[in-house]
Amino acid sequence: MKNKNIIKTLMFILVACSSFAQVQKAQTLQIGNTSTNTTNSSAVLQIDDTERGLLVPRMTSTQRNAIASPANALLIFNTSNNSFEVFKTTCSCWVTVYDGGNTAAASLVNTPPSASNLNISGKFMVGQTATFTYEYSDAQNDAQGLTSIEWQRASTAAGGDPVTIAGANATTYTFQPGDLSTYVRARVFPRAATGVLNGVVATTGWTLVESGTTPTANNLVVTGTTSVGSVLTASYTFAGGTGTENTTPTTFGGTTSGTSYVWQSANSNSGDGINNVDLYGAFAYTKTYTPQNDLLGKFIRVSVRAKDSGGLQATNFVNSPWVGPLTATVESAPVVSNVTFSPAPAVALLHTASYTYYDANFDPEGTSTFQWYRANDASGAGAEAISGATSLTYTAGPADGNKFIGFGVTPKALTGTITGTEVRYFNPNMVLPVATFTFTASSMRQLPFYHASRAMNASNAIQVEVNVTAAGGMSISSPVVNGYSFAGNFTLATGTQWLTLTPTGTQTAYNSSGDLITLTGLGTTTETKSINIKHVRFGSAFTALFNGFNGTANVDNTLATYTTGEIFSNNSACTNSLISASTCPSGNTVTGVSGKVYPTVLINGQCWMKTNLDEIPSNYASVTPTSWLNTQIGHVGQHGYLNTAVTNGTAGWASTEPATNIGRLYQWSAAMNGATTERAQGACPQGWHVPSDCEWRYLFHGIGMSIAEQNTWFNSRGAVSQKLRSEGTGFTNSSGFSALNNGARWIDGTFSAITGTSSYWTSTQTIWNGGSAAFHMLNNWGPSIFTESWRYDRAISVRCLRD
Repeated sequence: MKNKNIIKTLMFILVACSSFAQVQKAQTLQIGNTSTNTTNSSAVLQIDDTERGLLVPRMTSTQRNAIASPANALLIFNTSNNSFEVFKTTCSCWVTVYDGGNTAAASLVNTPPSASNLNISGKFMVGQTATFTYEYSDAQNDAQGLTSIEWQRASTAAGGDPVTIAGANATTYTFQPGDLSTYVRARVFPRAATGVLNGVVATTGWTLVESGTTPTANNLVVTGTTSVGSVLTASYTFAGGTGTENTTPTTFGGTTSGTSYVWQSANSNSGDGINNVDLYGAFAYTKTYTPQNDLLGKFIRVSVRAKDSGGLQATNFVNSPWVGPLTATVESAPVVSNVTFSPAPAVALLHTASYTYYDANFDPEGTSTFQWYRANDASGAGAEAISGATSLTYTAGPADGNKFIGFGVTPKALTGTITGTEVRYFNPNMVLPVATFTFTASSMRQLPFYHASRAMNASNAIQVEVNVTAAGGMSISSPVVNGYSFAGNFTLATGTQWLTLTPTGTQTAYNSSGDLITLTGLGTTTETKSINIKHVRFGSAFTALFNGFNGTANVDNTLATYTTGEIFSNNSACTNSLISASTCPSGNTVTGVSGKVYPTVLINGQCWMKTNLDEIPSNYASVTPTSWLNTQIGHVGQHGYLNTAVTNGTAGWASTEPATNIGRLYQWSAAMNGATTERAQGACPQGWHVPSDCEWRYLFHGIGMSIAEQNTWFNSRGAVSQKLRSEGTGFTNSSGFSALNNGARWIDGTFSAITGTSSYWTSTQTIWNGGSAAFHMLNNWGPSIFTESWRYDRAISVRCLRD
């Protein structure tokens, strides 16, 4: 009740004061001991009391902050920090009032932040960048908060018609063409992170923006002697821009930071046949350039695009006049470099030397002379010329054992200064003595079978095994048989090891019994070994290429009737296409990269996997998705197990095989492991590959499919389908191929029924629908075989064929 009376009294006083102020504006309303105190004319309300004070509203910070739209100078007592606070609309903040003593400046405990020492560095020119700096301060050391900056443009030096430049809110600003002839300044709005937040806006003065002149390279010429090997320099006078050139060097590949340079050559001083000289293998993006031999007789010029220190660069290159033609340097003797020989030195090895000849005057090489040396150490100490060793090759003899051999070449030109200085090279390795070895009884390893008219190279290598009891050098050679022969030089450690021999020459004819060749090995003794090189016939029908190790018989799988290709293949015919023929490996199994063992079966001279591939392709190992739903995701190397739970595309890959030996389904790129060449290894084990379209057709033909049937995209082909399948309608699996119904995954993520088909990729690309590959489908219904092209992004099975 007492509180209510106090409130009523205060309300009465306030109303009375208001009324009194309206009627008697010059009078002061006085409350309290009016008889002893004089009225102060500066107050509208005067309270005189020596026993009681004025109690203002008391509240916490939370209650204070809940006041809606506080008025300027609103006074409260904050019980949270035990201080009087007044609201200021100029900063939208509450300011603490305290007893500052006798100095008027200390009447507030918190003051707003400020910005001082404003400055803009840089040129006020179009294309130039200016940088704005200032110093932030706060009397209470409140940290700087989200201080903001803006740039303004005005029409006059006094700041007429000022506008804020959109997007110009950083400490730097690059003057634009629209700023030309206007006045620009920067403004900063200091803001503290705590206390009084907003400070007073500070501004720079207005400055006129002038036009920036483009930097140029004036009076550009090429200086220096116009001869090969002499340094040419781009000489010019830099002008414009900031007046200072940016000379930061060009990085490798022509990326420029400063002024740009491009050197060019031409066949004449009119620019005929112009080319950037870096096309000749030179690094020619710098201020200087040294032409090499390939530009002898050419004309040279340089193009320069000037750039100033402010980052302004000329729009176009400026070209110097052509100079030249380039001549040779002064007459000098020829020289040689990169002198070396191989293999590592050993007794009985044939060593072949090489070197690089150069003549600064382009005099062609004449008859350079050679000499082999024998020395006591790798530095050539005590070197003596080896009698008769004056060619590029030298076979180390017993006298070279435990010595160091070297090769020297004296360059001789055909014209000009003829004779140069000899350069010698000594191999750092001591010459090993001759090896003691024997050929083992192991079979010779033959990588591919050979066929007539085949040029021999590294892909036709064979391997023979030797047992070395004393380390050293040895060589192997053979007579020429059927157009080719073998030779090799080896440095051998002790122990049993395989040596690889590469044939040279061209096999001239097919030999049904193979080529019998005697290898002669020269070490401490002369050893021989007879080998039989097996053949594959290169007939008019097709090429059978045998790539298996340890073959035991020659292969002649020529089928006289197999002469017409399939119209859906990108090969116009299978005639002369490569068809792998091979025995199956020992034990009739092959192990994949994953360690999984696959059974194999030999069908008409071809060794096939008997089950579907279940390997993760190394190039798509990370592509193991948990879902591929109704979205057409494209050809991205997907692979995984068919999901039998649903067939409408709402489920992802299964985590395990739906049935034994069904394997994975692969998009074509995953099946090929990223390769695109026909008969690539793909995801198959080493020595196996994804079969081509023609290799599948050869399989079909060998078990009864006629050429006429192959020339249709679909035929009942029931008997052949039955011979290949180990389940489904009417299967006999008489071929041993053992095809299972394995389903497929369509481009929309839908899984087809596992009970219907067996579909297999080939490695043969086609052109249907912008990118596809041939495939073959064994259908349970019919039964039948379906042959067509499918888009790469479908997923079906893979069967591998031995190389």
